[in-house]
Amino acid sequence: MTRVTKKPEVRKQEILDTAIQLFFEKGYEKTTISDIAKRMNVSQGLCYRYFSSKEEIYHGVLDHYVSQGVQQFELLLGDETMTLAQTIEQLRPLKGETQSESYYHKFFNLSENLALHIQMEFRLLSALVPIMEKRLLKAKENGEINCNSIQEAAAFLLFGQFGVALASEKDEQQTFEINKEFIKKFLGVY
Repeated sequence: MTRVTKKPEVRKQEILDTAIQLFFEKGYEKTTISDIAKRMNVSQGLCYRYFSSKEEIYHGVLDHYVSQGVQQFELLLGDETMTLAQTIEQLRPLKGETQSESYYHKFFNLSENLALHIQMEFRLLSALVPIMEKRLLKAKENGEINCNSIQEAAAFLLFGQFGVALASEKDEQQTFEINKEFIKKFLGVY
């Protein structure tokens, strides 16, 4: 077998992408580092060079997926030329067409992975609070909202949406629209 040398960040991402595909296909518990190495046609040692355990690979997968969500959210909130009300109207669910087809999205949204989904959502929402806080602060500076507890409002809006989504029996789009209405009412923007 010819040895192929790749940049560390490329190889690490290949391991994560292969792992998530196997986690989806076989389940997290049934996937081994040996399975990942075999699928990649590399030695187990190569996988261990980048990750000390399957759990560390899982956390790499989780971090990668969360960072994709953060990037999407930053794009949604990044246009400061719009008012906060306009921004809220432009909001779409974080999962776009291409992301919903990814193994990352599929894995974290399997019904049997509810606990992992909740873990991912908590990590994502925690990462989004400072971004939402910054946008709310800008809206306060512009006189669009009157809120003295910006950090708490950001956390309430983000984590509250997750609670509504978990409790709702409506479909995802309907629940998203309900959350948008709650956000507008809570912030007093229309």
